Amino acid sequence: NPSDSEDSQAGRRGSHQRGLQRRSRQQDSGDDEEEEEEEEAEAGDYDPLADLPTLRRVILSRRQLEKWHTEPYFADAVQECLVRILIGSDKQGDGQVPVYRMASVAAVVQGTHNAKELPQYTFPLGTKNRTGLWLELEIGRSRRVFKMELVSNQPVSEGEFNRWTQTLLKDGLPAPRKSFVTDITTKLAKASEYRYTSAEVRTILEEKRKSGRMHNLTFEKDRLIFGRRQAEQAG
Repeated sequence: NPSDSEDSQAGRRGSHQRGLQRRSRQQDSGDDEEEEEEEEAEAGDYDPLADLPTLRRVILSRRQLEKWHTEPYFADAVQECLVRILIGSDKQGDGQVPVYRMASVAAVVQGTHNAKELPQYTFPLGTKNRTGLWLELEIGRSRRVFKMELVSNQPVSEGEFNRWTQTLLKDGLPAPRKSFVTDITTKLAKASEYRYTSAEVRTILEEKRKSGRMHNLTFEKDRLIFGRRQAEQAG
């Protein structure tokens, strides 16, 4: 039927034209975004989103936390850093599999939190290091306190990273930019160069003595005092 053939051809032409118009609008939108990014880059204002390989520089392991947790700079240094935290388990087959989430450190707390007592605990794997410090962690807009012993030493997976970014988006929170990583790594570098005061030396030695982690008192004291003298010489 000639009429049916003409209608079919007209329909295809209309569909093709609409497809071209949609692609044109998408191209225009993409061009606009690229132009905005180019203008920001030229002005020195462009700050790209931080991908997972970039964020790994500010994801702390349990090993790092345990090494630093008695230091006077600990609470300030770890704030806003990221961790991989064990939040529970899911049933899989006849057993259970651990569930980890990516989270941001909001604060270091001890004693009580929201009228809940926070007891001391021991780091795992036979180190015998005891602490009363807990991490207040943010996952999106949700906040909870966790023992540092639940922080993983293993890297964050792509799936965990994607779930975290989706949670930020759902909760209306901005995803971290590369400048965030730069700021945090600068802060961590300064922490690693920290120089102790005399009072801090005495406090650290006393805390280690109480916790039973002082295996060589003379060596530890000399190390801390040497660090303090370096700071005094540096002005």
